[in-house]
Amino acid sequence: MIGDANLDTIKLDGHDTTALIDSGSHVSTITEIFYNTMLPKPILHSMDEFGVELKCANGSSIPYSGYISANVETEFTQKPIETVLLVVPVQEYHGTAHVLLGKNVLREMKPWAGNTTVNEIWKAGFMSVNAEMGLVTATKPITLHPGESRTVTGFYRKQGLATEAVTETVEDIPCHSAIVCPRVVSIDNPGKTARIPVRICNVTARPIKIKAKQTLCQSNEVEVMREAPICQPVSANINHMDGSESKNKRQYENRKEKYGIDLDDSELTTDQKKEVYNLFEKWQSIFPTSDLDLGHTKAVKHKINLINEEPFKEPYRRIPPALFNKVREHLKDMLDVGAIRESNSPWSSNCVIVRKKDGSIRF
Repeated sequence: MIGDANLDTIKLDGHDTTALIDSGSHVSTITEIFYNTMLPKPILHSMDEFGVELKCANGSSIPYSGYISANVETEFTQKPIETVLLVVPVQEYHGTAHVLLGKNVLREMKPWAGNTTVNEIWKAGFMSVNAEMGLVTATKPITLHPGESRTVTGFYRKQGLATEAVTETVEDIPCHSAIVCPRVVSIDNPGKTARIPVRICNVTARPIKIKAKQTLCQSNEVEVMREAPICQPVSANINHMDGSESKNKRQYENRKEKYGIDLDDSELTTDQKKEVYNLFEKWQSIFPTSDLDLGHTKAVKHKINLINEEPFKEPYRRIPPALFNKVREHLKDMLDVGAIRESNSPWSSNCVIVRKKDGSIRF
C-alpha cells in the first residue's frame, strides 16, 4: 500500500462491510470469517478448474479456500457490479476490513466514477488504474541471446489522446520470457498508430525467440509532467531602513530559510537567538540544507554478510502510472546528488514507494 490505508464502506451481496481499496493487488479477496457470516452464503468454487497458481508480489503462494461470485455496491455505482473474490484465511485487513478490492473490481468501477463525485479514498485507488492501455507487438522476428539486452521496434495502436506512454511487462497474458525495461516513450506522431522503442533483455541461459506480430509488452498512456524550476523568483520588499539594519535583517532571514528554523515565537531573548543561529553557522557542515543534502562519512564501510552468495532477482513489480513521473524525478534527484548510481548487478530487489502526508514520495 502507498501511504495511509484506503478504507471505505461497501455492500457485498447486500451486507455492509469495510473494504480495503488496494490498486496494487490484481485480485480481490474476502476473509473466511466474513464469508462464514454471509446469509445466504455464496457457493465456494474450486480454483483447480482454471489450472493457475496465484502468487504474491514477493513470489510466495497465496493461501485460499476457493472463490465466490458476489455483487459489490458503493455510493457512486448506479448498479451492483458482479465480481470474483478469493476466500482467504486471514483475520482482517488493517484491523477492520474483511474485503480487499483489487484492480479486477476497480477497472469495472472506474467508468462509474467518471460520471459522479467520489471521495479521496476512491480517487487514490483509481489513480493507479489506467483504462488507456494497449499492447505493443513485434514488427519482425527477434532472437535474443543469453545475457543480451536490446532495443527493438514495436507496433502500437493508440488508445487515447496522450502523447507519451510507459512500456511495461504484460500482466495478464503469456507472451515471452524476456524482461521489459519500463520507460517513457513518445507517441506524439500523426495517425492512430505508432512505432515505439522497447528495451528487452534475456537473463536466462537460453535464446529467446519472439515472432513477428507477437506481443512484446503493454503500454499505458500517461501525461508527463515536466520538471519545474526548484527556485521561484521572489519579489523584493524594500523597507526604509539604514544599511546596517537592512544587512542584519537579510542575514536573519537567510538563516531562517537556510536551516528551516524560525525562532520568532520562541521565548529566547534577542541575544540568545543570535547565539543559536551563530551555532548553526559554526557547525553548518553537519546540518543538511535540503532533503537532498545527505552527507557521507568515510570513517566506516557498511558490509552485508550473506548466508548464500548466489545472486537473486525479484520479479519486476510495476509502478502505478500515476506515480511514474514522480518516481522518475526522484530517481533523477538521487542520481544527481550521488545517492544512487546505475548498475548492471545480477542482484535485483524491488523498491518500496510510500506517499508522504504532503503528497511527495519516499523510497
